[in-house]
Amino acid sequence: MNATITTTKLIGRLLLPAMFLWALQSSAMNDALKIKIIGNGYSDETVIYFTNGATESFDGDFDAWKLFSLNNNVPSIYTRIDTASPLSINAFPELNINYSFDLYTVINKAGSYSINANELGTFATGVSITLLDLQTGFTYNLRDTSLYSFSLPVSTAKSAARFRISFSLPLTTNLNKITDSHLSFFVYQTENELNVKFNTKGSNEKIIITLFNTNGQLVETKEISNEMSGLALFSIQTAGTYIFRLQHNNQVYSTITSFLK
Repeated sequence: MNATITTTKLIGRLLLPAMFLWALQSSAMNDALKIKIIGNGYSDETVIYFTNGATESFDGDFDAWKLFSLNNNVPSIYTRIDTASPLSINAFPELNINYSFDLYTVINKAGSYSINANELGTFATGVSITLLDLQTGFTYNLRDTSLYSFSLPVSTAKSAARFRISFSLPLTTNLNKITDSHLSFFVYQTENELNVKFNTKGSNEKIIITLFNTNGQLVETKEISNEMSGLALFSIQTAGTYIFRLQHNNQVYSTITSFLK
């Protein structure tokens, strides 16, 4: 008999019925995504959404702890704040900057599993939602309902993340003027790479660099944390025009460059 793990919300020591998913699907809330893992005749779900008032830490009004099944056939999928804080529902502030974070699984039986995603609240046109397989390097589009299959080994709640999920804002035709006084950068080509050289001028805020082609398709994302200066290398396979989006100090701006073979 197939079974689906029911998400519940734990507040202090009170276990409340999980009406969150039903309420979310019944509301006009946007920017909400349900991710499902399927295998061994069972499935499990996790929800990520963006809303006013939420923070990147645990919020009792928005987030829910992860409860793991005692049935070894049931796979689990979830996000977490730290190794001691797995979440089945994870809320973030409104989606006005790019987000990238790890997605975890607990697999008691190695084998083939499928992952897909459904929007519970519609994201704006042009928002990119991708799943990166950290083992293979392959990237998958989560804005469709396709089932993506993976061969997953046994993993526990202490295992490293297998996936990374990224939410990227839509590109605009007008490139933003750089107004961040703490950041300088330039882009140059060497053989089959585009290089982004940057200096954060005394700020240790992380910098996220995302590369798109002119069709708006995500090519690659790099996140560099707590570095005053550095070099990000992007391997390019096809000559053409590319757009770099840089996020730093809660500012997002873009630059355009060409790659010649």
